[in-house]
Amino acid sequence: MQQIMALDPCRRFTFGTSIMNRSFRLWFCSRGAFLTAKPFDFMSEPEKLVHVFISFAFASRTDAGWDPSMTCILPTSPTDKRQYKIRVRDKTYITTKILSDYAADSPIGRATRVWLVKDEDGLSDSRYVLKDVWVDSERQTEDEIRSALLKDVDEKCGSDARSKVEKHLLTPVAFEKLHIDTIVDDTTQLIMRGGSIPKTLDHLKLVVPQLSGSSTRSQVSTTENPADAVFSGTRARYLRYGDTARHAPRVTSRFHYRIVYLECATTMYDEKHFGNILDALADVTEALRWIHKSHWVHRDISGGNVYWYDCKAQGSEGENRGLLGDLEFAKVRKPGPTHEVRTGTFNFMASEVIAGRYLFRPAFNLDLFKNPTQFLAADRIRARLPFAFNPLHDMESIWWILIYLLYFNDDKQNVADADLADARASKALALFNQDGLTLDRQQFLRDYQELTVEEFRLPPSFQFVIAIAGAIAARLHVAYCVYEADLSTVNEESFEIHEYVIEALRLGRTNPQVNSIELAGVTRTQKRKMDEAESCRDDDTSNKKKARKNI
Repeated sequence: MQQIMALDPCRRFTFGTSIMNRSFRLWFCSRGAFLTAKPFDFMSEPEKLVHVFISFAFASRTDAGWDPSMTCILPTSPTDKRQYKIRVRDKTYITTKILSDYAADSPIGRATRVWLVKDEDGLSDSRYVLKDVWVDSERQTEDEIRSALLKDVDEKCGSDARSKVEKHLLTPVAFEKLHIDTIVDDTTQLIMRGGSIPKTLDHLKLVVPQLSGSSTRSQVSTTENPADAVFSGTRARYLRYGDTARHAPRVTSRFHYRIVYLECATTMYDEKHFGNILDALADVTEALRWIHKSHWVHRDISGGNVYWYDCKAQGSEGENRGLLGDLEFAKVRKPGPTHEVRTGTFNFMASEVIAGRYLFRPAFNLDLFKNPTQFLAADRIRARLPFAFNPLHDMESIWWILIYLLYFNDDKQNVADADLADARASKALALFNQDGLTLDRQQFLRDYQELTVEEFRLPPSFQFVIAIAGAIAARLHVAYCVYEADLSTVNEESFEIHEYVIEALRLGRTNPQVNSIELAGVTRTQKRKMDEAESCRDDDTSNKKKARKNI
């Protein structure tokens, strides 16, 4: 069932059956729940078995879990990749390339898939980006969030600021909450027909066997040397929060949503010209300046949703620029501290967001230690302040993108040897391993004076970029300390570091040595665990391709 949901984008939900001896069990999986019925003895109760299979036989395609707005174009040869026709409102798009589908591996969740598409009725060379996602029912859609954000920027900062922000956001050309007939396609009201599960529902623990020599698309291989796993992939993973085993089982209500963007841009993961990367980060920081002044925060800035848009390469008019996407978690910042739910992509999350608490608060005034009553009163005040996301956390995410790219790339003209790559991997493990310590990231930001080529284990051509990273880290550190000196009030001035960050990034763009750097992903020259992990992924990809043919 997991494989069906992961590999076939035409499936909204699926059923399954299992038989053990005389015991028959029915399973159901959607993007909101994974349920199973109580087993029954099909020999003593054959009518139930007949009922199940007659229901399957006479079910409509939509009742069987198929998406009527998406159809598969069968490949003309075994080597061709599958294409899909996808309808968004009154237009039909044809997929030409899959850009991202890792989130669909998990049977329950948002299952975000992104394709490069062309308009079926448009020009043959026109290309768009189509995102298909299951959104939590209590959340707004991305087009609604974008409109509300731009409206607030216009009202609070003026039309010029709105134009600047709009220039650096992805441009939607079509979007839709999907409907089956006239009903919104959601996991509860439509798919489960408004049904709910009883509060006394039991857990059924599923044990997933750990097969040697294989892995799923979204897993990072486990190796004897943990440093070997650091460079096994360049895609960030979402941070899991909370222990689902502690909570009662529930059905998450999600609706099916699609949005099509005009710009087909390159993520920071894939952009190879360092000058373009610095320009993209500066442009996005310029947009964040006005977003933050309007009391909004993005909350999920990462290497996967900051883009470089090359107009000429895409055959469009205008100037090359950086773009910011994925506004699903953007929201208005409340005037006072509030309890936050952590959101974001782990590799680029601010250390405070991961910890869920303030980490740059100043030490107590020494005078308080002379009087225990004053100390206890001050300690109670500090303990009562809940953590809240603020603009500095977005800015730290911009900084982490730069750090990430430095660790996971070489200068193409000066590739590091295996020993240098190993040393860099050990350092990166503490910062970008999901199980790593938050304090490692915090201390790394604090120690901005230690950011050197030798510390990073990088080629000398990166020296100026590392100096830029150090300058931004120093400004961030000061801003954090100023803001957290008195958390009883919101010091808005402490958030205004955008101009400084933009200037630092632009300096890199104008540096001839930096501007000539072409990045190459870090590779390992030795045949070690990394190569074994890559081999496993290649085998797994081959198996998934075979599975796609059989669906």
